[in-house]
Amino acid sequence: MARKLDSLEEHLGSAFDSGAVQVLETQNCYDGFFKLDRVQLKHRKFDGGWSETIYREVVHRKNAVGILAYDPDLDAVCLIQQFRCAILGLTESPWAVELIAGLMDKEDEEEQQVVIRESREEAGLTLDYIEKINSYWLSIGGSNERMSLYVGLASLENVVGIHGVEDESEDIRALVVAREEAENWAFESGQSNATCIIALQWLKNERHRLQSIWQNGP
Repeated sequence: MARKLDSLEEHLGSAFDSGAVQVLETQNCYDGFFKLDRVQLKHRKFDGGWSETIYREVVHRKNAVGILAYDPDLDAVCLIQQFRCAILGLTESPWAVELIAGLMDKEDEEEQQVVIRESREEAGLTLDYIEKINSYWLSIGGSNERMSLYVGLASLENVVGIHGVEDESEDIRALVVAREEAENWAFESGQSNATCIIALQWLKNERHRLQSIWQNGP
């Protein structure tokens, strides 16, 4: 007889909510563009007991929005390239290829407003249709940053050149790439990132629906 599988909901009970954590002390170690806290805590264990006192370091970052710009007529996407200090020395080139993206760092700005602003600032793009793909934690082992991912439909026929906000030291090159070429790079090169991979895999499944929206409207 096949095993009866538990539903995920059965495992997500209230026994393991925030009340199952005792925060003993929080020490701020750094407070700059990012914030770093060292947290001393105990938490409930799956066997019903409590853990020993443990220490965890948490990087606090503002939430981010990523935008996959897609032209259904060209079957192409707009990626951007910019210097990333964090990968300096870890890869052949620290000029990474990414999605258009930005932090939610302006008070009372909604996600879709960030989508519109960043598309304009980083690629000179005006989007004709915007749809949310997903939201997810970027690196829950040590950071609280959350990414909200969107697709935006636009004509990429005339997208070229260098963009970015000068007083933020941005130097961004817009790249228009065939969708299949972008997929091959994201899945096979080893130089991609999670946001690109998730968005391009989603687009692979959803492109025909998006092409219909582009031609006929939502």
